[in-house]
Amino acid sequence: MRFDVSYCTVFTYEEPASESQNELRAAPVTNEHQRLIDYRVTVDPPARVLSYHDAWGTRVDAFGVRKPHTSMEVLAEASVETSPQPLTAVAPRMESLVDAEFAEDHVAYLFSDEHTDAGPAVRDAAKLQSDLAGDDVVSTVLAVHRFVGRNLTYTPGSTDIGIAVDDVLTSGMGVC
Repeated sequence: MRFDVSYCTVFTYEEPASESQNELRAAPVTNEHQRLIDYRVTVDPPARVLSYHDAWGTRVDAFGVRKPHTSMEVLAEASVETSPQPLTAVAPRMESLVDAEFAEDHVAYLFSDEHTDAGPAVRDAAKLQSDLAGDDVVSTVLAVHRFVGRNLTYTPGSTDIGIAVDDVLTSGMGVC
């Protein structure tokens, strides 16, 4: 099946911006179930777009508008062709997540730092949800998702970049 996809963002500024540097990650991937047929990015005011792939293999389109402007429109358009995916008959088991090959394939997502390190409150909550869900990865992910929805409230101004994840869970509020 063929799909045509467009993504458009318009930035407007009260005062002219003297310069704007940007990175866009909007290109669909090509994999065993999807083929990228066409992809293009246009920027207004016009800007040269340079592309590269980041550490996760995601295409990044970098561009800069180097003259004063009060608005900027970024348009990404793509065409993809998809093929049916077989349904997974059995969800992966939790023990598959500790496999060395899994860790190697997902190493970029497994690092933690002072902002993302799960302390005791988060680890305990995750363990409880995992225990309740059983040995099924999908059920565990859904249980954690529901837990977050029930226990955290989106509250602008309640957190900032320096807040530890445990503190967000303890307070019950935060922002993405």
